[in-house]
Amino acid sequence: MRHSATKLFRIIYHHGVEALASAMFVIILGLSWVQVFRRYALDNPATWTEEVARLLLIWMTFLAAAAATRDQNHLAVDLVINRLPHAFKHLFNVFINLLVAAVGVVLCWQGAVIVELAMPDHSTSLGFSRGFFFLPTVVGGGLIMMYSVVNAIHHLGEVRRAGSHQKPDGMGCQSV
Repeated sequence: MRHSATKLFRIIYHHGVEALASAMFVIILGLSWVQVFRRYALDNPATWTEEVARLLLIWMTFLAAAAATRDQNHLAVDLVINRLPHAFKHLFNVFINLLVAAVGVVLCWQGAVIVELAMPDHSTSLGFSRGFFFLPTVVGGGLIMMYSVVNAIHHLGEVRRAGSHQKPDGMGCQSV
């Protein structure tokens, strides 16, 4: 039972965010086609499809940003880091991941403030709170923070491994 729960967690951790973002993308495409069909073929446009598509696009964007953070596929200029020794690369990646985690904290914190401020306002076509449009900032920020901390811990382990695999220099000292 524990093995299957661990396997399920790994599947959700590695593929859940992308699966959810992909499903949202397919729904956005479908809603766009419904909107175009109703507007031009039936001359009766649906007002709710644009708002739902916008909400899904916001969610999809923050989920995709979290997935990019998890896979460390975010934009980076690695001209200098590629020239560093192996251990320093991982130390630099620890620092970068902690900075990205700090951005996730700010997204969570400020997103929660904005969600609270937007909750009393309601959507015109759907009737639900506008806070739902800002909730992806909180969820995405939390995921970005979590994935960045996990990545930083991974790189710290790599720094330790690199330090323990150094060869003696012939005099019993570790070479650097």
